[in-house]
Amino acid sequence: MNLLLHLIYFTTKVFKVLMTVMFVLSLHHALASDLQITNTMFDGNPRDERNPTLTAWITVSWKNAWRNEKNYDAAWIFFKLNAKQEAWSKVHGFVKKTGHTFIHNYQNNGINPSFFVPEDGMGIMIFPDRKHRGDVSWRIKVELDMSKITGISDDLMYVSTQGIEMVYIPQASFYAGEADTSAQRHAAAFYEYGSNDYYKVNAESAITVDTLKGNLYYENSNEPNYKGDMKGPVPAAFPKGYDAFYIMKYELTEGIYCSFLNAIGNYYSHPRANFGGKNYNKERGSIYLEDGKYKTKSINRPASFLSWDDDCAFADWSGLRPMTELEYEKACRGPMKPAVANSFPWGNASNEKLSRYFNDAGDLVLEQPYSEGDLSDSNLEIFGASYYWVMDLNKSLWERCVSLGNEKGRLYQGTHGDGKLMGYKGTATNEDWPNWYDGKGGISYRGGGYYLWNMVGSPRGETGHRPYGAWGDGPQDIAYGFRAVRSAR
Repeated sequence: MNLLLHLIYFTTKVFKVLMTVMFVLSLHHALASDLQITNTMFDGNPRDERNPTLTAWITVSWKNAWRNEKNYDAAWIFFKLNAKQEAWSKVHGFVKKTGHTFIHNYQNNGINPSFFVPEDGMGIMIFPDRKHRGDVSWRIKVELDMSKITGISDDLMYVSTQGIEMVYIPQASFYAGEADTSAQRHAAAFYEYGSNDYYKVNAESAITVDTLKGNLYYENSNEPNYKGDMKGPVPAAFPKGYDAFYIMKYELTEGIYCSFLNAIGNYYSHPRANFGGKNYNKERGSIYLEDGKYKTKSINRPASFLSWDDDCAFADWSGLRPMTELEYEKACRGPMKPAVANSFPWGNASNEKLSRYFNDAGDLVLEQPYSEGDLSDSNLEIFGASYYWVMDLNKSLWERCVSLGNEKGRLYQGTHGDGKLMGYKGTATNEDWPNWYDGKGGISYRGGGYYLWNMVGSPRGETGHRPYGAWGDGPQDIAYGFRAVRSAR
């Protein structure tokens, strides 16, 4: 769940480790995989005009990895470079499409890593190469593509290696909507017009939204600002969840967000660290500034009090993108029909066995004696896990997504972050991403969120319900969270 930050200092010819900064994960009964990136070394000549080279050796480890018949979990690894320590993150370290090498398996379990590098080279996805359940620890060599890296002019360079835990969601048809037809009226659930049944998404082609039989539709109860304008089409470029994608296994945490703030330098961190005012520390927020570094009292706590633009800045910087509300339903339910009315991501309408909860300190914890290694398809409810074993898609914080119920949201084309931020506020550079500051909407809230972690009862947040399916407001709040995705094509 943690993101590890490693600062490496080197010259063009002599390379040596200057320091290593880690956010070390403490379980505290939390559901966590303990992703670690250690023993990082670099070699090469990045300023050779004829053949610029830079090779990274890293050890990647995490607990309770898996690969089964449905899917697998993975580590998204990416690099940041610069000549100046205080601004090194402004240059993204692109990765070559091929040439990466598996060197050593510290677990000695016969499970080797597989590599996936997207066409844009923004990072590398690492995952088990065969069926597996258990810890992994691999020594690998990654080749950076120096032909794509510009902006390094000094003889001294700082390199950051960073990682985020992801879950692979395979290409497959799925159903959007709700088995309880009353939810179509009171919660704007999607349905197939003319049948009042759930809507099947079986391609990435454009989706028509209107009152003709067989088309996608939803009711807004005269609340278009909350539930959507009931217009379309949803263009072909809009990610609908049919194609494969990777999703963050957990919501964005305070530990990861601290790493982001410390990486982007003072210029951008000031506007991106504008938290929730007077009551921030009283309402579960624990990020603070000490000795020029952002720190947190709880690195695994889901990060709240972030605006949508904060979320997008993080996604852009890490080479990821926001997820859509259709991708949200796919990640929750997989290919299964929503046959049970008012069901949650674990497949039923009950939360009586849910053992993942906010404690009195505001941390999301797992009841003893459970550990992540106990998770299986038969006990999803206990862990609050989805069909694909994505954690906390419900009963934690509201999941901010891109809405198809707003014109600004429908313009979203699923472009990935380019690793850069822009303007004096450090906002995302992607023109197709909806933003909060222009007031045009395009944002959706799915899954429900806790406003008080010790409240009696719990908020509902059924998978198919979208009472705030097109609400573009709500810049910062105790109950708003975020997780990013990455297309797998």
